[in-house]
Amino acid sequence: MKYIIKIISIIDLVISKTAAALVTIILLSMVSFAFLQVILRNIFESGIPWMDVVLRHMVLWIGMLGGLLATRQGRQISIDLLTRIPHPRFRVILKYIGSVFTIVITFILARASYVFVAGEHDYGSTLFGDVPSWYAQVILPVGFGLICLQVLLNIILGRVKSTESHVMAIQPDEEIEINEDQENNIDEIIPGEADSSGSHVEEDKKSEIESEPSISASPTDEDKE
Repeated sequence: MKYIIKIISIIDLVISKTAAALVTIILLSMVSFAFLQVILRNIFESGIPWMDVVLRHMVLWIGMLGGLLATRQGRQISIDLLTRIPHPRFRVILKYIGSVFTIVITFILARASYVFVAGEHDYGSTLFGDVPSWYAQVILPVGFGLICLQVLLNIILGRVKSTESHVMAIQPDEEIEINEDQENNIDEIIPGEADSSGSHVEEDKKSEIESEPSISASPTDEDKE
């Protein structure tokens, strides 16, 4: 069993590392291409015609791969109204139910995306020039399929339970109570600090007075007489 879990962990790590590397490469390419397009349009009054189409599909790839990475960390967009139940055991159960629901939905979306991309392939639509459009659209079934697999890996590796927040919601009836001993300690500490600070101030004033040079009054002419 431990050997199987280790293999699953390796698969999970390979998927996340590959997705992170692709996100980095695509994002840097997007920034470079967009900057180049701006330079060509504003300075040379020209541009690459197919660049805008490529940038739009790069955004699609970034969104799908980013969703995959967020799913691994349990930070995907979700409506967690029911997970606000105070009892942690109920919250964990609802997390598992939500994960199973996510698997079903992403599987349906992956299948629908595959049908769409297959239709584009059969129709022979192009992205620009002779480049088929399904080259850029293939991320849809692959992305939804990987998200479905990632949620399943999270359940197997126990990551659903580990991502559960340990912060408890404070109920309206609950009140923060302070023991009488703590109140007495606070009352004892504050006056002590005030007395000590006051004594230090007085000592500083006395030292300043003593350090001042004594000014002797010079005798006037009337005193001499």
